Amino acid sequence: MPVPEVLRLYGRTDVLTAVGDQQPPTSTPAWNAATRHRNVTRTITLHYTHGWVAGNWQAPATDWYGATFNIDLDGTLFQCEEMIVRTNHVGGAPDFSGQYSFVNLTSIGVELARFGKIQQGPALYSVNGYPGIDFQTVTTFPDECNYSTHPGSKTGGTRRYKLGKINGGTVLQSTSASRSYYYIKVATFDDERNDNRATYPLDVLFTEEQYQTLVKWAKCMCEMNRIPKAFLLHPATGVEQPWIDVQDLIELNTPAVLQNKERVRSFQGIIGHNNIQADRSDPGASMDFYRLKRGVSDEWWYPVNLDDTTRALNYLETARSADYIAMTAYNVASRRVDYFTECEGTGGGYFPVGLNRLWHGGIHLPSGENARPVYAMANGRIVAARVVNGLVQGVEPRYSRCFVLVRHEVHVREDANREGEIDYGADSTETVYSLYMHLRPQVIARSDAGAAVVDYAAHPDWLNHYFIDHPTDQAPDNGDIFYPDQTVLLSDLVGHSGTYITGMDATGPVYGPTVHVEVFTTADVSRFADSPWVDAANRMEDTTEDLVCDLPALDDWLQGRGYPPITQVDVRTAVSDLRQVAVRFRSEWSLQTREQLTQTIVVGQPAVEVALTQALTNEQWEANIRPLCFHTDMQGVATEAVIGPFLGDSHVWHLHPLVFMQWMNERVARHEQILRSQDKTRGQVTSTIAVENGYVVRFVNPVPSVAPPQGYAEVRWNDNLYEVTVDRLCDLTALAAAPQQTTRFRMRLLDALEMINDRQHGVTVLLSHVAVEVNALSARAGRHLAGNAVDVRPGNGTTVAAWYEFIQTVRRVVTYLNNREGVGSVEMEMLQDADGATRPQVDATANSLEWLTRLLAATAATDAQLTAVAPEFATLQAELGQMRLHLHAP
Repeated sequence: MPVPEVLRLYGRTDVLTAVGDQQPPTSTPAWNAATRHRNVTRTITLHYTHGWVAGNWQAPATDWYGATFNIDLDGTLFQCEEMIVRTNHVGGAPDFSGQYSFVNLTSIGVELARFGKIQQGPALYSVNGYPGIDFQTVTTFPDECNYSTHPGSKTGGTRRYKLGKINGGTVLQSTSASRSYYYIKVATFDDERNDNRATYPLDVLFTEEQYQTLVKWAKCMCEMNRIPKAFLLHPATGVEQPWIDVQDLIELNTPAVLQNKERVRSFQGIIGHNNIQADRSDPGASMDFYRLKRGVSDEWWYPVNLDDTTRALNYLETARSADYIAMTAYNVASRRVDYFTECEGTGGGYFPVGLNRLWHGGIHLPSGENARPVYAMANGRIVAARVVNGLVQGVEPRYSRCFVLVRHEVHVREDANREGEIDYGADSTETVYSLYMHLRPQVIARSDAGAAVVDYAAHPDWLNHYFIDHPTDQAPDNGDIFYPDQTVLLSDLVGHSGTYITGMDATGPVYGPTVHVEVFTTADVSRFADSPWVDAANRMEDTTEDLVCDLPALDDWLQGRGYPPITQVDVRTAVSDLRQVAVRFRSEWSLQTREQLTQTIVVGQPAVEVALTQALTNEQWEANIRPLCFHTDMQGVATEAVIGPFLGDSHVWHLHPLVFMQWMNERVARHEQILRSQDKTRGQVTSTIAVENGYVVRFVNPVPSVAPPQGYAEVRWNDNLYEVTVDRLCDLTALAAAPQQTTRFRMRLLDALEMINDRQHGVTVLLSHVAVEVNALSARAGRHLAGNAVDVRPGNGTTVAAWYEFIQTVRRVVTYLNNREGVGSVEMEMLQDADGATRPQVDATANSLEWLTRLLAATAATDAQLTAVAPEFATLQAELGQMRLHLHAP
């Protein structure tokens, strides 16, 4: 298969893309033969290049050595070989060689560009193993390292990374006169992450751009290959220790060594080269494994700590290195009751109804006397924020209107083919938002030149990165909403709790440190698998434009559980039962006028219903409520490409943040347990087909797994498992009558089907080897009967977009097979279905030829040539569903 291959993440193929890099020459013996394909993929292995830039593969003798992927300093992902092909990237000696060798057979490797061990001398810093490659400290340095002119730099544009986005470390510059443009950052790692700390306490730091790519790549590899998102455990403590070296991992020179070797060999998850090979230290002490753990996870964590502790997220914070190495997960289920107690106290801010009988889409988490750090509940992107209060009616408001809005892509459905596993496909991916409102305002400093001052001690990383990318943008200083579009990882700091109402006393509202946390979506929550909201009784919709809770369904729900109706109930007594409810109503952040709030409002204790105009003057509305309505302010300014569907829909489903978190984490735990328990240690598979002279000629074992037409077992041959079922290769009727019925199908077409089916669009097989009585249906029947043809369509529909992506894949596959087998080994042709007397056979038509011409010429699914209607092709669009691609192997 040509590289780069399609990489799927969040159900999409445009989130992570690779650049094709140098591949082994065709003269390399049997490089792409079936014997070089991995039987299973159990791990991904991390390396560093110990060089200036992303490296090339090496070719001693007749073999090639290197990882499948490389990540350059600027975050560019290079793919050097097909993902299914075994590559030599881990030696394993002396502990994991011979009978214990396993990594090259079962792992996909990635190399990250950087130097490794470095020593500080009297005047210079020297790179271990490279005499003459030295670095020096500098007092001034550029904002970015531009290494585009480096002799080993990959071609294809500018290569640069931003030094300021690496939070911490010491900047060093190359002493080479010809490479003075090259800068690195180093830091000291004097703890158990660094097994060589006595000799090499310093380690070179990876770039922010590399981490951004690595997190996406690791998540993608785990999901595409059904690899658990897990790290190796310390044999003595049983806790995750991804930095552990091989001698400690197998407890060398102890009676447990052989048992530990077997345990490591059967491990499924993420490993480092140093875990397996004694003379290697990559990916190194500076690999931020905690960041990687959080970044690949689908879990949701608590947004605050209920005490005054902070999370050890900074891998360079020496004083808290032990806390950091613990890689704590802040989602312990037993703590959930404490969080419910905190948000359902007497201070107000209840979900989903306030004491004033108005809808309230989130929860309030008061933080006592002090501001507390607020953390992202899950991986996502910060799409909108306000970080300075600004002035309201000419004065600083008493409350905080600062907020951060995070957009998450969440997989909400179960895999239809694997019970209990999460479906990572496009149809399962929905946009969910988390909102953190009433955050403490930031204090932003500016340089004399007007650039925002980057200060990691004062601001969250995401805000500093925004300042680096947009140094002169004044919107954050002015209290305006801005649209960072910055990645935020699970448990990354988003801000600190600010000031809002935490209670009432005789004089009115009491203000104190708190944060409003909200989880909402525009998606259909009834499709969130195994969630409380699948039950229609737990879903309510208020389609009105105001926020008053006057739904008859809510009254029915309350009274059905023994409560008074909403106009009489003490909300505080019902909130614990209301946790499971999802309510779709107008977001409180989308109001435009006071009248949209409600016409009447409940105030006081005991509750009294009064007209809104009596309880809330227009001046109070303008001063206290309208300034919070950020959704209103985004209209006409923000873009849906960044914000997502919430921008155009003010009515959204509101979910209790802690219940949503519980639902997600239970699904993730179940999924991960299934993957960790799966058997990926089997030996050679039992073939289900016999191959002679390049053709599948018969089925050597009974193959139907269920009665037709539901489907048959997948094709297995010569230690390979094809994700193509047997019924796609044969006369289905004959196979149903006799499971070992002979057939005839070209192996190179089986390879083509496998490669096409491996993409997100999948493949639908319309006609392969056929029986004599149906030959007349196709003008190409002779090819099918000889086993030299197959007719296919996209597996995900016959829209223009589906066909465009499908053709791109098929064209790459045909090119690859023609390179491997020889020019003309596989040809493609567009045919049109039979249509009664006017077209009695499947055959080529003027419209089918026109469609193929247009699809091959198009550069995007939206090209005008794919949508234009010419007079001579008036029926072209209507006949797209009748088209089929005919692959022929002469």
